[in-house]
Amino acid sequence: MEKDMDLWPEEMWQIWHKEAGIFHIENLPYEYGFDPETETAWLCPSGKKSQTIYSDIKRDDPRYVNGTDEFRSMVETVRMIENILKAKRASSKIANLSTS
Repeated sequence: MEKDMDLWPEEMWQIWHKEAGIFHIENLPYEYGFDPETETAWLCPSGKKSQTIYSDIKRDDPRYVNGTDEFRSMVETVRMIENILKAKRASSKIANLSTS
């Protein structure tokens, strides 16, 4: 079990523990968060709310296909963040079911 914990970098564990924070892509800080109402994650360059990317962007979306490498990296990162947060929520629900 302890060996498995080393498979994730520290920043991924931070996502698991907090639904909002800072994640680095190529050493640049990005703010992330999760909107429980829409169940989507968001990501934006730290301090620049105008360039917010949401996790509901699909890979066949023209913005993704025609986007810059930085944009595609942001989309992949925010999708990963959403998956981690949703996995945490699911594991919590499973744990609650098994203790009921």
